[in-house]
This record gives sequence, C-alpha cells and structure tokens, in this order.
Amino acid sequence: MKELLKKYYQGDKYMWTFIWFLVVASLVSVYSASTALAYIRHNGDITGTIMRHVVCLLLGVLSILVCSNIRPKVFYTFADIGVLMGLLSVVLVLFVGSQTNGSARWFKLGGGITIQPSEFAKIALVIYVAKQLAINFDDPNKSLRKIFLWSAGIVGFIAAENLSTALLIVFTIGFMLFIGHVSLKWLGIISSAAVGLLVLILIFAPLLKNTPLSRANTWVARIERFCNDDDENDDKNSQAIQSKMAVATGGLVGVGAGNSKMKNFLPMAFSDFIFAIILEEYGIWGGALVILAYIGLLSRAIVISKSCVKVFHIYTLLGLVIMITLQAAINMCVAVGILPVTGQTLPMISMGGSSSMFIGCALGLMLSISAEVKREVVSVEAKPVASTPTTKEDYDDDTTDFDAEAK
Repeated sequence: MKELLKKYYQGDKYMWTFIWFLVVASLVSVYSASTALAYIRHNGDITGTIMRHVVCLLLGVLSILVCSNIRPKVFYTFADIGVLMGLLSVVLVLFVGSQTNGSARWFKLGGGITIQPSEFAKIALVIYVAKQLAINFDDPNKSLRKIFLWSAGIVGFIAAENLSTALLIVFTIGFMLFIGHVSLKWLGIISSAAVGLLVLILIFAPLLKNTPLSRANTWVARIERFCNDDDENDDKNSQAIQSKMAVATGGLVGVGAGNSKMKNFLPMAFSDFIFAIILEEYGIWGGALVILAYIGLLSRAIVISKSCVKVFHIYTLLGLVIMITLQAAINMCVAVGILPVTGQTLPMISMGGSSSMFIGCALGLMLSISAEVKREVVSVEAKPVASTPTTKEDYDDDTTDFDAEAK
C-alpha cells in the first residue's frame, strides 16, 4: 500500500495537505448548507444531495491524481490544441448551451450532468500563455500578439454570459505577462483599452438589450445594488443582505456546525455563498483557516517556482495558483460584502461538478510540476560537483529541453 501511494501520490506534500483540508471543509460545509436544497429537490432527503456532491469531489480528487501523474511536457505539447478546444467550447455554448439564471454557461449532458466550458477554457489559456512566454523568453513581446488574439477571443465570448470569469482570466493573464517581463508600455495600452471598453459597455448598457451583450444591464444592476445596499426592502439585493446577516451572526467562534439559520434563506448557500455559511457556523476562526489554506497553496507555489529550471513550469505554476487564489478571494469578498455579487464559486469547497473537476486538473498540474522540480533537484545532486552551472540557456525555449528529454 505504501509503495502504491508513493507511486501515484505525486507532488509537494504540503500542497496536498492544503488540498485535503479544502476537500474536508467542502464535505462538512456543503452537507450543512444544502439542507434547503434537499427539501426543494428531494423532499427533505439530504442523502441524494450530499451524495451528488461526494461524487463531484471524488471527480475533483481523481482529476488531481490523474493530472499529477502526467508529466508537464505533455501539457506543454498539447497547449495549442487545448486553447483551440477552449475557444470552440465557449463559442458553442452560446448557441447550444443550457440556460440558467438568464445565461447560457453549461452543456447539459443528461442525467443531471452539466459541463461549464469556461472552466476548461481558462485553464487551457493559462497553459498556452505560459508556453508562449517560455518560447519567447529572450523577447517576451514577440509572444504578445498570439496571446492577445487567443485571450481576446476566449475572454470576449465568456464575457457575453459571465463577466466575472472573464475579468478573472484578464487579471490572471495580465499577471503572467507582468512576471514574463512583457513591456510595461504594451501592458498599459492593453489595460487602458480593456478598461475603456468595459466602461463604454456599462454606460451604453440600455442600448444593448437585444445584442450579444444584453447581460450588460445585469452587470449595471448588480453594481447599483451594491452601491445602494442600505435598502433592506430591495428583494433583488436579498442575497447580499442575507449573506451579511450570516457573517454577523457567526461572530468570533460561530454558532456551531450544522446550526446555520441563514442557509434556509440564502440562495446558493451551498455554492456562491458557502463562505458566508462557514463564517456563520465556525466564526472568524473557521473562515481564517480556509483563507490560510489558500494562502498556503499560494506560498508553496511561490517556493516551488524558485526551484524550477524551465520557465514554462514557473509561468504555469504561478498562473494557475493566482487564478485559483484570486477566484477564492473574489468569492469571499462577495460573501462579506466587499464586492458585488459575481457568481464565482469557492474553489474545491463550493458544490459543483465541472468546477471541482477542472480546478482539480489545475491543482494536479501544479503538483505535477512540483514533482518534476523534485526530480530535477535529485538529478542535479546526482551529477559531479564540477558539472556546468545553471546558465541563461537553461531558461531558454522549453521546446529544446522537452525534445532533448524525449530522445
């Protein structure tokens, strides 16, 4: 058994510890928060609801295990195909996707199974950007054109139905370009253009009702409700109000596991507002542990990146961890009333099928890179002391490294 675990349990052990904490927190929190959902869908029988979540979590863990046992060079090789599939999927979902809450974000596969293509697309794009930055390490501005075209395509189609996910991708790719030493002039121009375009869309939202950007009116409404959240009689602002009530009720130590009252009134308590239920039941201390788990993932990724030899590993690792922790930060900020309602889930904690699976893939790739770094360190230590020191060439085009390794 020990040998089997050693063979398939790949990657940084500290990162695994934080992941297992999030999985356990998810089981406990969703079990409590999904009571109201069980009454609505299963006549009070929570078994069906929690078993569905267990299956989703198992898919997430299985994704982690599978991806952590795939060498990073495989993701590098298929990055171009992945980003193409990501773009095609986010385009296709607009035409044949399932409508939920006024937006087409999911492919319905039958049997209650749905897939959200934007979850796959954002991970595929991070890997593609990392590859382009690695190929053009000496002159990162050369990669800007391809990165901009693919990013604009994916972000544009996602934004039509899911602005928060589109913005999450923009910030993640922007961060990767910054650490990739892309010219600050170009970053400033692109950022200014993006902000200006968004402002124009929000200003002219009433004129876009019958266009692909018709959801701009929803974005404006959410911002207005956020700015006028003192109106407790506004039914449309009930989510934010009830979430704040849950947070306030929890206080320092919480009301205890399973004792949340707001879970019966708060829409999406098991998903978008799961952090509010955690704060209500476990208080500030419980919420702090969850925050520390994400900070732990971020800190371990930064530490591991410092030992990476291939720049593709560095960009992929940091891009994925920023995407995950930023998504978690957005969800938690919404729960406590710092940001408008966005619909972003809490990674590996909120109930969700495709979200758990694709976040699992991202975590698995991070673990795969950490395992690769460990192998590289062992390989270097096994060489004679007089071996060639690390030079600039070690950080050049990863294609050379991977091709050489395969021979």
